[in-house]
Amino acid sequence: MSKEFTIQQVAKKTSLSVHALRYYEKMGLIHPIKRDTNGHRRYSETDLEWIQCIQNLRTSQIPISDIQKFIKLNRQDHFNYKEILKLIERHEKRLLNQIRDLQEALFFLRNQVDSYNKPKDDQSENI
Repeated sequence: MSKEFTIQQVAKKTSLSVHALRYYEKMGLIHPIKRDTNGHRRYSETDLEWIQCIQNLRTSQIPISDIQKFIKLNRQDHFNYKEILKLIERHEKRLLNQIRDLQEALFFLRNQVDSYNKPKDDQSENI
């Protein structure tokens, strides 16, 4: 028998709030969660894996609407690799551009730190 988790246990394991977990279910990002006889949610290990997948997509700043598309495509009987790949590649490109921009900003800041760490006589060239 596979292990089951309460909503509080999943919240702790994923660092998501109980509210966020309910929201994910409401928005269809995860399948409706199984309930026990008292009506309390009982998450499976598979549910936990999907939640962790969603977290990674959210960390990548993929909008909920695109995550919904990703999940819908993954749940279809006729798995559509091309559509999934197109969706992921679009966000990968955006993320790589953000990384490049952040690296440029970091380079600038490091130069500023180096400049301000020079003796005071040389600080007229900081900017």
